[in-house]
Amino acid sequence: MTVAKMEPGANKEERGAGAGSGAPGGAPSAGADKVTVDDLDADLLPILHDIVRTIEKDNQDVSQKNKDSLEASQKIAEVHAKICALRENIYKLPGIEKNREEQLRQLEVLRQQLHMKKRIIQKYKELNLKVSGLSGQNSF
Repeated sequence: MTVAKMEPGANKEERGAGAGSGAPGGAPSAGADKVTVDDLDADLLPILHDIVRTIEKDNQDVSQKNKDSLEASQKIAEVHAKICALRENIYKLPGIEKNREEQLRQLEVLRQQLHMKKRIIQKYKELNLKVSGLSGQNSF
């Protein structure tokens, strides 16, 4: 099983046709390809547990061993399909086309914006308290 490694600045077309795209030629299709982390179904443990449990069965009966082997093979194919689907959906995540440095810069900008907005909100709250305190004294 090979995993595509992203180079800095690599876009979706450079990763290979079909990887993370809904349109031919590797170009993303509009709207339908938006995926969030919550949309990813990355729960592989139950399937892996079933595979291990199937393999660990100690059957002396040859026909039962064949059935268990077939069942394990089907579950392995299921895991493979799920991993392939996960890989495709990961390439659809927003921001995946950015390298680590760009993501860290964007994170720092967003933190600065959050800090600035918190200060503005605090100033408005203080201003509102001062104004409501003045208006309360003037209303005789």
